[in-house]
Amino acid sequence: MAFPDTITPFVYRIYHHSLPYREAHALGPRALPQLTAMLEKEKHKPHWQTIAATINYIGEPSGFPALRSFMLNKFRGEIDSPTYSAMLAIIATMGPLAATSDSAFAFLVSGTEPEFWSNLPWTNQHHKGRYLRLLLSGLAINSMALSGRPEAIPVLERLAKTPLDEAQRVDIGQGLKTQREVEKVGRERYYNELGRSRGNPW
Repeated sequence: MAFPDTITPFVYRIYHHSLPYREAHALGPRALPQLTAMLEKEKHKPHWQTIAATINYIGEPSGFPALRSFMLNKFRGEIDSPTYSAMLAIIATMGPLAATSDSAFAFLVSGTEPEFWSNLPWTNQHHKGRYLRLLLSGLAINSMALSGRPEAIPVLERLAKTPLDEAQRVDIGQGLKTQREVEKVGRERYYNELGRSRGNPW
């Protein structure tokens, strides 16, 4: 008996406010083989951004290698806008995955350093160089805080004392605030309310 495909309609849907965490998380680990396969197929490119965010929201550690490979190994040279949006979504929505995956959390900790991104094999026509490095480091700082892991606190406090780039100060301050909010209300409640309260584009 064939079961209906509920994954493709979910990631193909247009979300005007935010990707609903509860619905994405409910797809569960069984959705990962299909989602990771979709990241490999060009026909799904317009939806890679949502696919990547859904993998992160499922929060299963086995989803991390596919995201890391997509970001660091799949592309060389100039990437187009849909691909670039997927790259940003991978980092911006990794908090729930980093909450359960040590590898994802370590990746975000490394990514808080702008120079970590200096050897990316791809670039974007409008966003490159120092701007791109700071953008990705800022997203990593916030997602690390969103993980709600206590290990994030000393990293954020160290960055607050000695930022690796002065331009990081706003992101570091926001990260500390986010970490406190997640700790106060709990991860699940915070994730479920994040889109409504922050206008999260994913």
